[in-house]
Amino acid sequence: MLSAYFDASGGTDQYATVVSGYVSTVDRWERFDADWRLLLAKEKVPYFHMNEFAGSRKVYKDWKGNEVRRARFLSQLAEIISAHALRSFSAILFNRQFYELNERYELRERVGNPYTFCARTCAAKAREWMQRDGYNNRPIEYVFEAGDRGKGLLRTIFKRDLLPEPIFRPKLPQPGYDQRGILTPLQAADFVAWEHQKSVRQIVEKRLTRLRKSLEALRNIEKDWGRYTPKKLLQFCETTGIRKRS
Repeated sequence: MLSAYFDASGGTDQYATVVSGYVSTVDRWERFDADWRLLLAKEKVPYFHMNEFAGSRKVYKDWKGNEVRRARFLSQLAEIISAHALRSFSAILFNRQFYELNERYELRERVGNPYTFCARTCAAKAREWMQRDGYNNRPIEYVFEAGDRGKGLLRTIFKRDLLPEPIFRPKLPQPGYDQRGILTPLQAADFVAWEHQKSVRQIVEKRLTRLRKSLEALRNIEKDWGRYTPKKLLQFCETTGIRKRS
């Protein structure tokens, strides 16, 4: 049994929508969970959330300015991911380009919104990898962070495309929710999705001179990370038979 965990970063108020995550076997994810929780306990934090960590907020407020500890922590998280995940997938889509092409093609009618498009892309990449690398005879479940918008639409798209029904779970503690039920692989997905969103912003704002060390550390794992350029988006419309608007 394989499990794929994905999280999203971005929205209509940002340059891009990103969906990223990892796939591995259930057994490997169990070992991942034990190692991840052990590191969190060692650092005396209940969870990992990249947005809070980056801003030294909430459970990370006492980490502000301690760059040695912060860098070591991210490096250790990346090592745990690399040790247990089989492959990483990520889809990056510039929101403006999506909506501009939608004015010419019936893109939204076919793929939904940028989030569902990227989520469906990651699932398709995972399925292609399974077929190519000998995992095609294994069942797979797709788990997405419960807080991302578009869950109902994603269920419809997955059903249409004969993909397993997506599962939605929280990555952080919720009121009245059993802490043991928090899926730590979604926190790993949050890590890589946030890093890709950060890199996109720096590229657009011409502030990226080299990859951030934390993203570079995540590159050690086998991966399929891709960005939809305007040309690729147009090719997608043409090859999948998406109709032009009249």
